[in-house]
Amino acid sequence: MKGTYKSKLLVAVGFDASNRQFPLAFALVDEETNRSWSWFMSQLRHHVCREVENICVISDRHRGIMHAMKTLSEWKEPLAVHRYCLVHVQSNFTQKFRNQRLKDFVWAAGAANQAKKYEAFMERIWLLNEEAYKWLNGGSVKPEQWALCKDGGYRWGHTSTSVAKCFNNLLRKTRLLPITSCVQFTFNQIVDLFTKKRKMAFNAIYPFPKEIWRMFVANELKARTHSVKVYDHRNGIYCVTTGRRDNGKGVRHKLSTLEIERARVVNGQNFDSHARTLLRHVIDREQIHTI
Repeated sequence: MKGTYKSKLLVAVGFDASNRQFPLAFALVDEETNRSWSWFMSQLRHHVCREVENICVISDRHRGIMHAMKTLSEWKEPLAVHRYCLVHVQSNFTQKFRNQRLKDFVWAAGAANQAKKYEAFMERIWLLNEEAYKWLNGGSVKPEQWALCKDGGYRWGHTSTSVAKCFNNLLRKTRLLPITSCVQFTFNQIVDLFTKKRKMAFNAIYPFPKEIWRMFVANELKARTHSVKVYDHRNGIYCVTTGRRDNGKGVRHKLSTLEIERARVVNGQNFDSHARTLLRHVIDREQIHTI
């Protein structure tokens, strides 16, 4: 805040069914400390996220947030998991390893939605700098904390805290206001946002939110060019091959029925075309068996 009384704005933002920002809570504190973040996270759990498990908290690596997630019992697994913003991990990594190729590979590995792509980029990092590889592989961060394909689907495809920054930009006008006026203005902004979202929901004409439906249709169309090879139906192991492209290449992707279940809940992988193809194959086979 920029007014007479200096303070920090702590914000928690979620995502709605349209993958758009959904403000959860905000608070004004003196400083970002272990104590202030622990208090904020405790209030968030008590008043907003009560009796909800498997919450994924994506944040930067601020000491206060990390301390709260490690020490507050209500934010420990399996009640919640803590994941890091890929933008901040890349920034922290670059401060230690100043190499543009390494920086690019970190982002590519973290954003990869297939394990084989992740492994390929990690191998390139290892070949360039073994210490950099170790830093990403448990030395400073664990793969499940920063890599999309390693996190178990908790992120729902989200790699960064950009949505929280967008919400902060929405509140930029309040930074010169007195604290009480700031709180009132912020509250009114959120009420207006909720009203807008409610109208959008009432006027929806798709079976799912428009953005999600568009993604679903795109993956469905792409899936029609793929083929399925059965390796072991009893254990649910198949190989999905991408349809031949203009360059004459296709991609083989091994999938199991377990991975399909994961793909259902991971946004960017969220029913990607490979998973969609395999799901249709499994459903068709089950229907044949029931006839």
